[in-house]
Amino acid sequence: MAAFTGVKLIAYHNSWPYFARRFRLDIVDFIEPKPGVAPSPAHLAKLIAEGRRANVRAILHEPYEPDDASRLVAQKLGVPFVLLATSVESVAGVKDYLDLFEYNTATLAKALGAPGE
Repeated sequence: MAAFTGVKLIAYHNSWPYFARRFRLDIVDFIEPKPGVAPSPAHLAKLIAEGRRANVRAILHEPYEPDDASRLVAQKLGVPFVLLATSVESVAGVKDYLDLFEYNTATLAKALGAPGE
């Protein structure tokens, strides 16, 4: 993950502050403007413009949230939609806490184009 230090991302919800800090990722904004509030068309337009300016490389998403807005922003920016695990068993194959970290780091690295991924 060191190769991705400083990479700019947009997340659906503010679920990743520790993950971002640990791997020195820059989450520039959130699709959900406030917890539990769906994004408006104006908010999505602002995110897309900001994402282009900031050279955002991926959209992070949680398995339990509706994904239409995240997929739309990813498509408009031409970047990967990345589904990360928020807890054990939240995605297939994540059976314990170590699996969770392995899954999230491998999934994000692959989406960002890590060599050999």
